[in-house]
Amino acid sequence: MSAIRASNRDNPLPSSLPLPRVISRNVSALKPMLATRADTGEVLHVRRRGSAASPRGALRFVDELLARIDRAGASGEKLFRGDSAFWNVKLMARLERAGWR
Repeated sequence: MSAIRASNRDNPLPSSLPLPRVISRNVSALKPMLATRADTGEVLHVRRRGSAASPRGALRFVDELLARIDRAGASGEKLFRGDSAFWNVKLMARLERAGWR
């Protein structure tokens, strides 16, 4: 089974990588939405956005991710794991229709 992890955390990078320095307090860091393959850590989809509430753009992100994975010809069981920003009825319905758990 391939599991996909999606998150919009402040720092999705491994702790061994240096973090960028913020020069001014008035500059907000971009918080990307990131989807990775659980078993390999391979990045499957990234969507950058500015300062917005966490759930904003989650539905579009998942639509883009599903289309990308279908075009790649992925087969087998697919499992989507996301943080609380990805919990909404429309999103869950789309995942179910596409055969995801």
